[in-house]
Amino acid sequence: MGQCVSVVLDSEGMRQRIQQLEQQLEAGGGGGGGAATVAAGGVPAGAVAAVGHEVLFFPDSAMPCRNGQSCRRQQCGYAHNATSLVRLLQWIGSAKRSLDVCVFSITCDELSDALLAAHRRGVRVRIISDNDQMATRGSDIERLYAAGVPVRTDKVAAHMHHKFAVLDNRFLLNGSFNWTRAGVLENEENVLILDAPEVAVKYSQQFERLWQRYA
Repeated sequence: MGQCVSVVLDSEGMRQRIQQLEQQLEAGGGGGGGAATVAAGGVPAGAVAAVGHEVLFFPDSAMPCRNGQSCRRQQCGYAHNATSLVRLLQWIGSAKRSLDVCVFSITCDELSDALLAAHRRGVRVRIISDNDQMATRGSDIERLYAAGVPVRTDKVAAHMHHKFAVLDNRFLLNGSFNWTRAGVLENEENVLILDAPEVAVKYSQQFERLWQRYA
């Protein structure tokens, strides 16, 4: 559907941020610094142990430019800043061990390419999606499956309508956002990235239940 991802992703910077959060969690402190959208401060009494969060809102004004901020084209119609899609791609690029994706639809080539890149660098990537959406024009599910990414879909008329992902069994990506080009450029959507292992484990458990159900 879309162009191949065209911006240089700062995955190393994201990995450094995650390492910082891990060190602060071990020390008993809250997450701070980094991007302005990452929460700082401690955790209120009775709350889950959330170190930090980031909120992404869509639609973006444009897809990311191939040359990023170094682009010199005067009439370039692509984005040159850290859009919501770029940030989401950076999070996917930061995965070290595992990435479980449970989403209704995947047609955005940029996101599919990021999943393939994670798979090829040794991250355990698994995908659950909707069987009806898999058969629609532009779906990337078959391409991901053909590349060796484990994929399972529901087997009933009702939809598998979740839109979440769990990164390294710790970070939760959740919201209204479908992984589609329309979701990036047209629809009013949101993604919450939450560093809260106590919450992420609940989603991991649901993923495993669905993974077994759709075997």
